[in-house]
Amino acid sequence: MMKLNILIAISLTVALWGGAPQALAQCQALPESAAVPEAIKTGQCLELQGLNTLPRSLVIYGRLIVKAGERADLAEGARIIVKRGGELSIRGTFSAAPKSEIVLEDYATVNSSGEFNLKQDALWSLQRGATVKNIGQIYLYPGSTARLGRDVHLSSSGYFIADKAVLSVEGGVLENSGTWEMREGSSAKFAGNTGFMNSGQLILQQGSTLSLEGRSFLNTKRNLRLWGECQLSDTATLQNNGIFDLHEGGVLRLTGGSTVNNAHVINLLGLMSLSGHTLYENRRNLQIDELGTLRLAQQAKMINRGTVYDQGTVQIGYGDSIVNKHIFFIKEHRVNAADFQNLVVKELRQD
Repeated sequence: MMKLNILIAISLTVALWGGAPQALAQCQALPESAAVPEAIKTGQCLELQGLNTLPRSLVIYGRLIVKAGERADLAEGARIIVKRGGELSIRGTFSAAPKSEIVLEDYATVNSSGEFNLKQDALWSLQRGATVKNIGQIYLYPGSTARLGRDVHLSSSGYFIADKAVLSVEGGVLENSGTWEMREGSSAKFAGNTGFMNSGQLILQQGSTLSLEGRSFLNTKRNLRLWGECQLSDTATLQNNGIFDLHEGGVLRLTGGSTVNNAHVINLLGLMSLSGHTLYENRRNLQIDELGTLRLAQQAKMINRGTVYDQGTVQIGYGDSIVNKHIFFIKEHRVNAADFQNLVVKELRQD
């Protein structure tokens, strides 16, 4: 009787939801010699077993898998569209040739545990709500472009490398728990309230640029290493809860009401520049090396609630302010909050 009741309950549930649940599609294996169709239908699954060159026009409603140890190439000028509910699963190597295009429409998916290569002048376009999960390697080659739209979610626990490439994100969410590297000549722009959560290694090499604007934010919980330039404007925020190494030659530039909150350690060997009603709030440790410069201009403000070790250069002008609520070492001379204001005017102000 109990079994009958359970079966009746299941039947009623299925009826209420409009029919029997779909069974997971069994994947059809396609050997190297087999032709890949121009459309993979809803509920259909194809697994590529060899070196496959994909058709010049491919639409994925179902699921396409590149088998581990195998590869698939998208020809020059070709185009893939992954439709809503569709999935491209890369377990081997997938390469998009120059001038090809990969489009993830609303709520489409890419899962990669292998290698995903975007070659020169190729375009990767991710539309609203698309999802990318990478535990392998994504490599953006010189001249390639990746555009991420609103509510796109890209998470990477493997390697994400941009090499003289362009990355633009408008209102998306990025998560890195692996290694994310911007190489020389690469640029990334985060706008429209984009969020980047870093709990791995975020590396900006010399000659690379990362810009945040439009209330976008970067929250780093582990390692941020900056040899290039990071620009914050239009009320953007950088929250540091890890180790931020601003190396010699590196630049962190704040304008337009943007903010840096430091809750752990910043090692400053390059330039941190604040101007135009910007704020740097130090809650833990700021270490300014002999090579480092902290510059405040145009009504910028610094609040120290932790400890500052100044062995380098601090520049402030009239209208700017440094508020010390804890300990500020100036050239190894400890300055407590009560004695700070008179000394800072004498030692630090430069006009």
